Amino acid sequence: QIPPNGDFTIVVTKTGHCTKKFQISTRGVPADKTKDSFKGFNIESISLFEPLQGIDYSVLNQPLVKVTYDSAKDNFDYDETYSNQMLEALDRLSELEATARNKQKELESNYQSAIKIADKAFLKKDWNTAKTSYSQASLIKISENYPKDQLAQIEIILKDQEALNKKAEADKAAAAKAAAAKAAADKATADKAAA
Repeated sequence: QIPPNGDFTIVVTKTGHCTKKFQISTRGVPADKTKDSFKGFNIESISLFEPLQGIDYSVLNQPLVKVTYDSAKDNFDYDETYSNQMLEALDRLSELEATARNKQKELESNYQSAIKIADKAFLKKDWNTAKTSYSQASLIKISENYPKDQLAQIEIILKDQEALNKKAEADKAAAAKAAAAKAAADKATADKAAA
């Protein structure tokens, strides 16, 4: 029920979804018709949707439909010119959303491809390829933790490998030094025995 002699905005909303507004004016209605409240103007098929990132939804800050009393029709009717403008704006919005969805699909495909290459390289211990592909995946989906976690794991593996290589080199140098010392001692002993 809508009271007489007023301008009203009906807001249809749901958490996490875009809001839609409808404007109804009950001004200009003959006095004999304002005794009771009016029945609502029937607006069919209101659909709310979740907004996509990067899309400007400011067009939805305006009412989608404006309903006023039409004295020629002796009834309420919507402003057809305004509604057509809003429909055109909604069509443009739909096109932007379709483009954004296609871009999102492409990004998802690129992300999955980079992860697949990186995971295969990781299993083969091809750390350079794995690092490159995990880095690409991380740039595609900045909020995803998996590629970042894998990169951190690779860094740990490479540091451990570097530490093992340094230890092996140190052990090799120590063994060579010990062998040289033994050879020198053996030669000294042989020289004493010969003299």
